[in-house]
Amino acid sequence: MTLAPPQILSHNLVQRLETEFGILHLIYHRDHNQHHVATWWKHFNQLHRNVRKILRLTYEFNNEPKHKLKHKLKQEALGIARAMTKKRLFTRCHYSFSGIVALGQFVGLGLTLTASLSAIHSIIVSMDGITQRSVSQTIKTLGNKDVVSKSDIPSSIPDDDIGEEVDFSEETTIRSVESDATVHLDLHRLSSKIKPDEIISAFDDKPRKRKKEKKPKEKRKKTAIDDIFG
Repeated sequence: MTLAPPQILSHNLVQRLETEFGILHLIYHRDHNQHHVATWWKHFNQLHRNVRKILRLTYEFNNEPKHKLKHKLKQEALGIARAMTKKRLFTRCHYSFSGIVALGQFVGLGLTLTASLSAIHSIIVSMDGITQRSVSQTIKTLGNKDVVSKSDIPSSIPDDDIGEEVDFSEETTIRSVESDATVHLDLHRLSSKIKPDEIISAFDDKPRKRKKEKKPKEKRKKTAIDDIFG
């Protein structure tokens, strides 16, 4: 006779997981048309689907009278929970939901998803058989890894070109703009070619036009036709 396996989740944790799943399920149906093509929706959909499977297996576990089938249901639920942690689903969801907050367009949605993700993570980690890697183990593993030092870099690789240092000790002479902009004009040569009234004024953009002298019209002699018509 096989003994009954312990519960997948306690009654309190099941209620908490139901609450968080209700939030995810509401967002899934309300925002599907608007956000289903977004990048973060893929990870959100995986989270929603896995939580739903764990809840369904928990309900079947509690209603199953046979101990053998209970063992099978529990192992299936633990397998889903392990896959969520090993495939880093929580990490991917965290980055995706934080990106929603960073964009600033749907801050409320991003904060809701982040809070729900944190609650679901704490529930999944507390399941029997799911152990989270401690921080001390992670630090110990990183300490055993070799660190590449500067001496290990081959000398054949040249350093980055950072330019040359500029020496400001010597005084530099600055030519004035006024002296460079000065134009020396040969007024004697200009005066021989240009008349005084055509010289460009210092304050005008266009040269003044010379007025043409009007010549008096010559009266033409009257003809015989003019005498007839007056």
